[in-house]
Amino acid sequence: MPIPTKTVRLAPLCLFLSLAAFASAQAATRPDFYAVFNPAAGQLPFPDNLLFAGSTDGALNIPVADPTNLADPKVAMNGLDGFSTVAPLTANFSATLNATTVKAGSTVRVFEVALTNPFLDPSNPFFAIASVTGELQAGTDYSANLLPQDSHQATLNIHPLLPLKPKTGYLVVLTDGIQDSAGYDALPSQTYALTKLTTPLIDANGNSVIPGLSNAQAQALEPIRRLTNNQEAAATSQGIAKSSIVLSWTFMTQSIDDAFVALGQNLKPLGIAVKPTGATTAALSYNLPGFSDIYAGALAIPYYLSKEQPLSGYWQTAAGGAVTRYQPLPAATATLQIPVLMTVPNAKSGHSKPTDGWPVVVFQHGITSNRTSLLALADALAFEGYAAIAIDLPLHGVTDPTNPFYLKGLERTFDLDLVNNQTGLPPADGVIDNSGSYFINLQSLLTSRDNVREGAEDLRQLVASLPLIDLNGDGQPDLNTHHIRFIGHSLGGIVGGTFLGIDDQVTSATLGMAGGGIAKLLDGSASFGPRIAAGLASAGIEKGTPDYENYLMAAQTVVDSGDPINYGPAAASLHPIYLIEVVGSDNSLPDQVIPNSVENAPLAGTEPLAKVLGLQSVSRSTWNSQGLRAIVRFTQGDHSSLLKPASLTTAAATAEMQGQMLSFFDSEGTVLDILYHPVVKQ
Repeated sequence: MPIPTKTVRLAPLCLFLSLAAFASAQAATRPDFYAVFNPAAGQLPFPDNLLFAGSTDGALNIPVADPTNLADPKVAMNGLDGFSTVAPLTANFSATLNATTVKAGSTVRVFEVALTNPFLDPSNPFFAIASVTGELQAGTDYSANLLPQDSHQATLNIHPLLPLKPKTGYLVVLTDGIQDSAGYDALPSQTYALTKLTTPLIDANGNSVIPGLSNAQAQALEPIRRLTNNQEAAATSQGIAKSSIVLSWTFMTQSIDDAFVALGQNLKPLGIAVKPTGATTAALSYNLPGFSDIYAGALAIPYYLSKEQPLSGYWQTAAGGAVTRYQPLPAATATLQIPVLMTVPNAKSGHSKPTDGWPVVVFQHGITSNRTSLLALADALAFEGYAAIAIDLPLHGVTDPTNPFYLKGLERTFDLDLVNNQTGLPPADGVIDNSGSYFINLQSLLTSRDNVREGAEDLRQLVASLPLIDLNGDGQPDLNTHHIRFIGHSLGGIVGGTFLGIDDQVTSATLGMAGGGIAKLLDGSASFGPRIAAGLASAGIEKGTPDYENYLMAAQTVVDSGDPINYGPAAASLHPIYLIEVVGSDNSLPDQVIPNSVENAPLAGTEPLAKVLGLQSVSRSTWNSQGLRAIVRFTQGDHSSLLKPASLTTAAATAEMQGQMLSFFDSEGTVLDILYHPVVKQ
C-alpha cells in the first residue's frame, strides 16, 4: 500500500548491481525486476511495523496530508494500535509476476513471532523479533496469489484463511523463487539490498561508509538495516537461506476486545422501564393472532459515540485520544434514554407467567429496520411462552412521527434530515431520513467501526438491565434472567456475533443471515455492493482497481475490532449457536444481502463466520447434550425469511426456520428439530 511522502535519491545503480550478489549464484536475474521496498518514498509492503515510526501513543503513524480528514482511510488507521487480523497483506514488484511461482509455504513464508514492543518497553526502541513462535501453515492459515485488480499483475496478495491472533507479531519472508513473466528470479530492491548488509552503513561519527549514499540517507537506513538483519536472522533460523530473501517485514496485529474488557469491568444497569401500550399484536397489520401484549419504554445506556456529531464521532478516551490496548477505556459522552419495545405472552397464548418469571428473548434487528421488526416474531415466541425485547441499533429507529411506536426525543436516528428521501441526495426534504441511512459511513471509517461496537455494548447493557424489568408494578422482577435467548437478524446477527463474543449471560443464540469480514462482505453484497462502489466512485476510487482494493483493505483494518469474525471462537465457547443461511437452489437465489461467500475474500460472508464459529452443518434433526454449534443451509427463502415470507412460495422456509429456532431455544441449545426437509440443503 503506497504511502506518499518525501522521496530521497537512492544509491547509484552500480551499487545495486554489486549488491545483486545476494541473489542465488546460479539464478537468472535482471536488475529491473525486484521486490519494491523504499521507505523514503513510502514504498512498503503492507502492513509493516515501519508505519509506527514517530508514534508517541502506540497508534499507527502513517504519513497523511491532513490528519483531520476522517474520510482518509490512512487517518482512520492512525487511530489503531496495530494492523488487521483479517485483511490481505500486499507486496509490490517492479514487473509482472509469474503467478505459478507465488507459492505459500515455499516462496512466501509467514511466521508468528514474539516482538519487543517499544510502547511497553522503551528500552527496546523498535519492534524487533525476540523469538519465532511458529510457522503459519499454507492452505490452512493463509494463501498467496496475485491481486486480480492489478492490471500489471505485479502485486502479491497474502490472504489469512483464519483470523490472525490479536496483539501478535508476524514475520513475512519472500524469496527469489518468485519469478517474473519471463522467468527471471526476483532481486531485492536497491534499498532492501543495503539493509541486508551485515555491517553498519555509518561510522562512529554518523558518516556514510557506502559510496554514493549520503550521510542523511545512511543515517535513515541504519535502524532499518538492523531490523532487516534481525528479521533475516529469524528467517535463517527456520531454514531459509539469507541469500534467497528478497524482502522481509514484520507487523503487529491490533487489539480486538480490549475496549470491551475495560467496559465490562464497570458494567452496571443504569435503568430500564416499560409500560403496557394497551395493544396486542393482533392490532397490527401483520395478520398476527395476537398472542402478545406490547410494552414500550426506555433503556438508559452510557453512550460512547457522539449525539452532537453522529456522522463523525467515534470512541475516544477521556483525554480525547485513541482507544488502544494502552488506553483501552472509552469515555461516555452522555447517558442516553433509548427506546425499548417488549412483547409478553397473554392469555390467548395459552401461557401464564412462570413462578421464576418469563423466559426472555433479546432480539436485534437488521440494517435500515428498527426495533419493531420484533413484532414479526413475537407471536411465534409467545406461543412457546417467551417474552421478547428489542432495542435499536445505533443510528436506527422509528422515523415516522405518526407511528404509535415513535418516541420523540429518544429515537437514535436523532431525527436527522440531511437528504431527500426519494433521491438519497441533498438537500433535506423536511422528512426524517430512513432508519440506518448513516450506519455504514464511508466518510468516517472509525464511526462505522464504533457503530458496530456501540451496538454490541448496548446489547450487553440491555442484558445487564433485564433484572430491573417490573411489568406489573409489584416491585419484583418479572423476567427469568437465568435463561436468556438471543436472536440477531442480518446486521443484528453481525453485531450479535460480536456481542456473543463478549457476553456470558445468554444461554443460547440464533444468528439469522449473518456474516463476517465486513468490508468485503458489503462489497460482495448484491444489495449493498453497488452502493459502496458508487460512493467510492464519487470520491474517484473506481471498482476493479488496486486503489479500490486498498480502500477495502483499510476499511477492514479499521473495522476489525467490531467484526464478528474476530469474536467467533469466544462466542462459540460461551454459547450454543444456531446459524441460518440461505444458499438457494436451481430455482431460488441465495441471500442477496449477506453473501454466502465472496470471491478472493476468504474471510468475508456467512460461510467464513460459520467456519470460525466451528459450526456443524446440519440437515437432519440432531442433539448434543453439551450444546449445539450448528448451521442449517436453506435452499428456499430469502434474506428476510426468518421474520416473514416474501411470498407464499417461501412460507415453508419461514415456518421451518422459526420452528428450528424454537426447538433450539426450548432445549437451551441442545436440540435442533428439522421437520420439512425440502427447504433444507441435504
